[in-house]
Amino acid sequence: MHPGYYWPMYGDKDEVVFTYSDSRARRVIEELLNDQFTGTLLSDGYSAYAFYVAKTADLIHAQC
Repeated sequence: MHPGYYWPMYGDKDEVVFTYSDSRARRVIEELLNDQFTGTLLSDGYSAYAFYVAKTADLIHAQC
């Protein structure tokens, strides 16, 4: 068995998407959000999110 990760995303129209990846690397965040996301990014404190927010305009980083 190989470990995998779900990347849940919640949209502004109450939609929920569970994207699967075999990696938790920062590149997955960059591929999923594709520099098109604006608003508040709620995360678990994983440092890759902080890196993404720091290099992306118009984002607020909220940690749970």
